[in-house]
Amino acid sequence: MKFGQVTHEAQLEGKSLKLPPALFCGDIRRKNEAVAQTPLKVILGAPVWGCVGWKGKIYPSDAKPKDFLKHYSRALRAIELNSTFYGLPNEDRLQSWMDQTPDDFLFCPKVPRHISHAKDQLVKTERWVNFWKRLAPLKGKLGRVFLQLPDTYGISDLSDLENLLKTKDASQKLAVEFRSPEFFSDGVLLPELCDLLAQWNSYPVISDTLGRRYSLHQNFVGDEVMIRFLGRENENEDLFRLNEWRLRLKEMQTHGIETVYFFLHQPDETYCAQTMSQFSRMIEEEAQLRIKPLRLLKDEALTLF
Repeated sequence: MKFGQVTHEAQLEGKSLKLPPALFCGDIRRKNEAVAQTPLKVILGAPVWGCVGWKGKIYPSDAKPKDFLKHYSRALRAIELNSTFYGLPNEDRLQSWMDQTPDDFLFCPKVPRHISHAKDQLVKTERWVNFWKRLAPLKGKLGRVFLQLPDTYGISDLSDLENLLKTKDASQKLAVEFRSPEFFSDGVLLPELCDLLAQWNSYPVISDTLGRRYSLHQNFVGDEVMIRFLGRENENEDLFRLNEWRLRLKEMQTHGIETVYFFLHQPDETYCAQTMSQFSRMIEEEAQLRIKPLRLLKDEALTLF
């Protein structure tokens, strides 16, 4: 994820590493004390599985590239499937992915750019309907689909978004990432967007990047959240920010959030292995939170709060 990536220290001037206050949209509080004891499920993942730098960390040292997905899916619960932004693989490839992964693994595809960036509404709608049909081979392993809108997509395009939301299967949730500053006011997502998404069983992606802090909005719509976190390969800084999320996840659990997809990026994805393992251990320490533990094959000394 390059969106909001900081390349010069001067870009950090005046930027806070802390999370802004949470805004819980609608009534999603726990209905009774028994449900309130249910831990929030954190589904941790990365944006790739083909990272050679994870050999000896997440993958065996002698792992072959053709087996990377098999090893990845046994270490983590989900993959942020960015490759689908450039086009969906054919049915045989999708079936191959199904065959290599355990029953509880989830693929979270990004909507292809020939849909998200298309201008012609009729063409876009046709492609949108076909897109959902093409995902059918993933069956029970289809996690949350997310739609990443371009920076140029603004308030005047909302009727286009509403048409897509109305056209999808009502039972399918959709996570939507807004990138234009037009959709935010003082770091808060516009209320009409929250209402629109909630109406069509959808919710906004939260992008935690230091270069675009408005995208760190804390608007929670419904009982599920998708967080895309971009680190800086700076252990102290990244762990401070991840500890902020640990605290926020505990708060979210008390407000009725049940599932969080947490996808962790680094400028060099090799560094993700260590950061994901550190974050996993943070979450494991909390009784209100539940995560599939991630242990590096070389169990490095970790610094935790």
